[in-house]
Order: sequence, then C-alpha cells, then structure tokens
Amino acid sequence: MRQLQSARCFRSYLESKPCLHLWFCASLSLLATVVAFPFPMSKHTYKQAGVDIHEAASFVDDIGALVKATQKKRKLANAFGLFAAGYDLAKYKEPMIFTGCDGVGTKLELLLKYDLLENAGKDLVAMNVNDVLTCGADPIMFLDYVGVNQIKKRQLARIIAGMSEYLQSCNCILAGGETAEMPGAVLDG
Repeated sequence: MRQLQSARCFRSYLESKPCLHLWFCASLSLLATVVAFPFPMSKHTYKQAGVDIHEAASFVDDIGALVKATQKKRKLANAFGLFAAGYDLAKYKEPMIFTGCDGVGTKLELLLKYDLLENAGKDLVAMNVNDVLTCGADPIMFLDYVGVNQIKKRQLARIIAGMSEYLQSCNCILAGGETAEMPGAVLDG
C-alpha cells in the first residue's frame, strides 16, 4: 500500500510538470503494469514529445558494422543493441572491474565548429580509456551516451566511426550505450 501511495504522489507531481511527465511516461507505463494503478494512464507518445523511436532503431542498425569492427579479438557475451552488455571475465585470473566516465567537454564546440565529428568520437574514447589505464586496468568495453536535440544519422555515424576506430586500436569493444533524442532539453547545433 505504501508503494502505491508513493506512486500516486509521484504521478501527481509529474502531472503538475507536463515536461517531466513526457519524459517519464514510458517508465510510468511499465510501473503501471507492475503496480496496477487504479486510475487511467494518459496517452502520451514519444512522437508527441518530438522523439522518433523508429529513426533511433534504424540508427542502431546503421552502425552495426562499426560495432562489429570493435569485436575482432574480444566478443560481447550478448547481442549489441540490448539494454545492457556483458563480457565473460573467465580468462582473467583474479578479475576486478574498473569503470571510468568522462566526456569531450568544451572541446566539443570547436570540433563541431570545424566539422571534426570523427575526432569527437576518438577524443571521447581516449579520455575514458586513459582514465581506466591509469588504474592499471585493461579497457575491455565501452558504453557511450549521446544526447541530441534530433537524431541526425550521418553526423552521429561519423562520431561513432571515430569511436570505433579508436576502440579498435585499443582492442576495446563498443558495447552499446544510449542515443537519447531530447528535443527542447538539448539545444540544436
């Protein structure tokens, strides 16, 4: 009962914030099937929020060759494009997991200005691989997050191409990640 009350409060809060409601409608739909809200869910769609989920799925298909190129010596334990990725650590004597998270930063402005999108991908990988290497770890797999105003497949493919090229030179797998289309939250450009 307590969870249901919390869910009702959260839903009321989201309904008072139309922008947030659109962001969380998919999560609430899933929660509704688990908790069984006793009130009707509103019918918001990704399309109404300006998100083209078909274009996003198409983009994942388009970059398949770039992803496979990073799996010549190492392989994911599951298929690319799922919501999580795994790697079998059985060959390591005493495996430890190290993580890193870094971004391109303000260099991105210059890379965009001079149309150096492949370099943005390489730089993104380099910053994270270097951070992991400083711990004495072996960079095995890389998860990316790309947040954009609108999916522009040619531009994104160039970024992923740069990532793939650098990952191959590091023997590191592009394990997947997130391409988030967020009109209104991320400025176009």
